[in-house]
Amino acid sequence: MPYIVMIITLFLSINVIYRAFTIAEDYVLAGDFSISGNNPVDEAEYIEKYFPKAHIGNSYNFGAYLLWRLWPANKVFFDSRHFPYKNWSDEYFASRSTKGLDLLLKKYPCDVWTFDHAELALSSYFRYSPKWKLAFYGRNGQVFIRKGLKLPERDHYRVSKNIFKLRSHFALLRIYLFALTINDWETAELISKKEINRFKNENKPHKVKLYRDLFAGIKAFSEKKFEVAVTRLGKYNTFVKGVGGYIVMSYLHLSQQSLNEDKRDIAFQYADMAAKLLPNTFYTQYNLGVTKLLLQNDDHLGKKSFELESYKNNFKNFLVLVNGNDALFAEEIDFAKGIIDDNIQMGKKKLNLLIPSLTTLTE
Repeated sequence: MPYIVMIITLFLSINVIYRAFTIAEDYVLAGDFSISGNNPVDEAEYIEKYFPKAHIGNSYNFGAYLLWRLWPANKVFFDSRHFPYKNWSDEYFASRSTKGLDLLLKKYPCDVWTFDHAELALSSYFRYSPKWKLAFYGRNGQVFIRKGLKLPERDHYRVSKNIFKLRSHFALLRIYLFALTINDWETAELISKKEINRFKNENKPHKVKLYRDLFAGIKAFSEKKFEVAVTRLGKYNTFVKGVGGYIVMSYLHLSQQSLNEDKRDIAFQYADMAAKLLPNTFYTQYNLGVTKLLLQNDDHLGKKSFELESYKNNFKNFLVLVNGNDALFAEEIDFAKGIIDDNIQMGKKKLNLLIPSLTTLTE
């Protein structure tokens, strides 16, 4: 009898361990070590079902699982082994800007791209690209397809229900931010309710406030209520990745609104706050230079601030940082050069600020 019990116990133990490591369920061993814990299980299932012969582009850490799961039906871009994919992986890691990704996708024309939620630059690029559309997102990543391909259901992306099984707060927070970014308010609200209930039970009011503020702030931004967005999001700039872009964009929009209302001093203050958050970008330097220049030439305020005399330095910084984008910003470049060389008379010249897209802010 003891031998029978031991054999049954051993069998059950081996079975549980095997299922934990091989089956995409919510088994947790000191964290989430099941296959679905870190691998694109949901994403691969979606691709396998709806795009079984597509050429797949993927992020570095997704390749091994995709190759194991989908090959040979689907051709995978590359996996984490460097030696057979040296050129591809080197090119992949070198192409972390819009221009670099344009070249990479032209050289390696895939039908479908999938990558994890932590790849903010990739996510931003594909979301804002006119050539791609979101098809699916799950507990570990996102799937984008070419605009010419048809989505399986009513031309709308799908969301995996498995995201609600996640136990990691950080993993769920990434998905929450992604849902908010694409204005998937329904999914974001479900995640928010789940996490808020969890943190209330754990007596963590600061995390309850985090979820409420992120929802309210990003929704306010989408509704062009930029003052509300700054108020709700401002405190999270340094420790919630992806929020900073909304804050900078809100400051720039508020600066432009103030210029439109001829409130030049307030426009300068907002441009200055944006530049302090992102000092080494051409648009914040240009906008700071413009608002300083306009304030310097504002008769009713008087030329009394020595700080405003530094606007030429901002335009010089702009010219250095904008290098390589001459064709896109030719007018602004000519204007900056004219101001530096004292070849432009301002008079009542109306100037607009440079307000980038969110994709620029997440590169």
